[in-house]
Amino acid sequence: MLLPEAQSFYLRQGLAIAERVLGLGDRDPVSPTFGCFDRYYWHYKALDFPNARAQEIGHYLAVLYANRFEGNRYAGEAMILKWAEAAVRFWSQIQNRDGSFNEWWPEERSFCATSFSTYAAVETVRILGLTPPMAAFHRAAEWLYKNNNPAVGNQVAASALALRAVADLLGDEFPARKAEERVRSLVDGQDPEGFFPEYGGGDVGYQSLTISLLAAYRTKAPDEAIASALRKATAFLDKRLREDGTFDYRACSRQTQFFYPSGLVRMREVDLLLRHWNGCRAGTVLLPSWMDDRYCFQLGTDYLIAGLED
Repeated sequence: MLLPEAQSFYLRQGLAIAERVLGLGDRDPVSPTFGCFDRYYWHYKALDFPNARAQEIGHYLAVLYANRFEGNRYAGEAMILKWAEAAVRFWSQIQNRDGSFNEWWPEERSFCATSFSTYAAVETVRILGLTPPMAAFHRAAEWLYKNNNPAVGNQVAASALALRAVADLLGDEFPARKAEERVRSLVDGQDPEGFFPEYGGGDVGYQSLTISLLAAYRTKAPDEAIASALRKATAFLDKRLREDGTFDYRACSRQTQFFYPSGLVRMREVDLLLRHWNGCRAGTVLLPSWMDDRYCFQLGTDYLIAGLED
């Protein structure tokens, strides 16, 4: 059980970026880019294509809309529902013909963006009870099970979670089987030290993200092999996370400094969570509001999920 004060803190920090996140979106219903949350595309015109990962903000808004907690004035607000729905609609409009999505350049066909944005879109639809863009979900799932990026564990986990989420929402067993195959490949590739590979080594920040993704997957498909892999994964963190929530990011394969707590909350890893909570109180760990526009809402969503977990 998460300490009540820690639970409240995660919720407050997840909520703290709401106004900033809303400012990233085109909220004008008569605009041709209504629902786009890549402000550098629709407003600044600094880019000639939208980053699909910005559409994951729909998931963030859905969590705010569907959950009442102290300070959350967005719960049940009609406009939040409308903007979250618009985020999914715009996501489906920018999909490549083959089912993939772009993040860094046109026609990129990004495995990362397709995996994470598909899962976020499905969760937005599920949480809010929206009419799903069936064709877009089917195309995304088909592209994901034909493509993989085994060198990057968090992306593999995200692709499996996206496939499982599509399967559950649409009642399609084929993506579910492909999701299981993808998870098996990730578990089989886990290093004896417990980390999931991130370009050839272990990375604490991305390890925490992969744990959160796999813990979410396990809520949809309980499996002892996944539970065992998660225990090994947290043992890797246990050796590296200090009492003040910090870690030697320079020794990590990708040198990330962020940390995702929701997987540890779902796993009831109290000791690791206390260390992270110590860092939150001391100001020694990154908070969602400290992240830039491209990444604040992903961490913010994870904080909200951590704070809402029973």
